[in-house]
Amino acid sequence: MARWKGWLPRCVWGVLLVAGACSHTPPPSQNVHFDTGKHEPHDAHEYVTIGRTVEIMRSDDKIRLLLVGHTDSVGDEDDNRDLAFRRAEQVSQLITDSDSGLTSRIRTAYHGESSPIASNDTEDGRALNRRVELFFYYPKNGQSDAVLLQAEFNGKLEFEATLE
Repeated sequence: MARWKGWLPRCVWGVLLVAGACSHTPPPSQNVHFDTGKHEPHDAHEYVTIGRTVEIMRSDDKIRLLLVGHTDSVGDEDDNRDLAFRRAEQVSQLITDSDSGLTSRIRTAYHGESSPIASNDTEDGRALNRRVELFFYYPKNGQSDAVLLQAEFNGKLEFEATLE
């Protein structure tokens, strides 16, 4: 198909690329980052990521989204679990504020500080760990989302938190 690229108007080429990307392979996970102890996204870039997520979900009515909240290791473990859940809920709210029709296709869960992607020994590492992971997936026939997602995350997801 690449040899025809020169012949096709750019808009048609873009549509062909997007159509090819709409197979049943979900987009890669993305992260939205946060400041220490906060549940509002860190900066404008994070809101752009959320906006792109809305567009991905609008373009494919079968795709679903799991939002997994994470924290760094600063503070009490129980407080971090609650903060991780609040972060995931905040991102969910921002997405559904943009398009309330997406609500039924979003799940929230959290890990707290238990799944770092970087060392918590440095500020840069802690900054990377303060995140909500946006995990796109397709449902499987006959399998509940919870079972599918627990298998994907090695049974370590928590789906409820007691928020004070």
